[in-house]
Amino acid sequence: MNLEEYLYGKVYPIIQSWDEKGIYAISFYVYHNECNIYKGIPNFPEFSVGYNTEKGCSSAPKDSEERWNFAFWKQNNVPVIDAAKAVDGASFLLDWYREKNITDIGVEDEEGMYDENMNYIGKGPAGYDELLRAVSDVARRLQTEGVIQKKFGRIPILVHALEYNRSVEEATRNANPNGEADDFLNYLNYQKSCGGDSSAPHRDRDKKYPASLFWIGFLMNFILKYTFLLLPALVLMIVGIWVKICLAVGLILLSLDLLLSLAEQLRMRSVTLHSQDPEFNDFQDAILSKNWSGNIKKTVEEKMREQTDSNDPPKE
Repeated sequence: MNLEEYLYGKVYPIIQSWDEKGIYAISFYVYHNECNIYKGIPNFPEFSVGYNTEKGCSSAPKDSEERWNFAFWKQNNVPVIDAAKAVDGASFLLDWYREKNITDIGVEDEEGMYDENMNYIGKGPAGYDELLRAVSDVARRLQTEGVIQKKFGRIPILVHALEYNRSVEEATRNANPNGEADDFLNYLNYQKSCGGDSSAPHRDRDKKYPASLFWIGFLMNFILKYTFLLLPALVLMIVGIWVKICLAVGLILLSLDLLLSLAEQLRMRSVTLHSQDPEFNDFQDAILSKNWSGNIKKTVEEKMREQTDSNDPPKE
């Protein structure tokens, strides 16, 4: 079985189908999660392809987070390998693992996740790195054969997960042999030179708080947080049909509920945009992304998995 040939055959027509203007980077997203269960195997890897456009990043500077952080992208990835989707990639990958005698799929070796200096290198569970290398080689073939340049010009293919760690850097460097990803790699190096963590890129304080999230939060405050104002206001306004003074008091309480709800949501927006708490960084990226609902869910799942792992008793 030839995994690279299989993946190339799946990826090529997807890329050729894209006709949106301004595509500046392609996403080869390789990810694993305990919630991904295929044929009883948790932590099964997934692979999807997508892209972002100049419009999608608002023509952000070449060294900006909005241009390179996947959390801010269009989230238009098409699944190639996904345990929960109606695609055959997961079945092929599992058969390939068996042919290559790759066992314990999804099992993580915590000691192998760090280098000799205890720096996280992004090494995934059994089977993940093999898929990452295959995906990187497919991307390299697309670049060396001129497929990408012919259709989009000289743009990079980022081989990545949610975090940009050493494994991502190596995979992306291999995928772009002619320097197509230099701007992205320079961005990662800039983070390192500033003392930042490349697996959690710096927060650009010019990010916009999603309007839909703002109004959802406002409505939740209005309906749920200040019910002690809303319910009496509604009752008084009904009574106000016959007693005008009750209508006036009800309108005052309703207005107070609206003002407090708006003030609370403005406070939440300010806290989210300007928080310096490193523990909040992952949630901050998710909240400020275009696909905030999906990314918040992914972040919460990751945090829950990390918490579960930390509570597990040590292995003998």
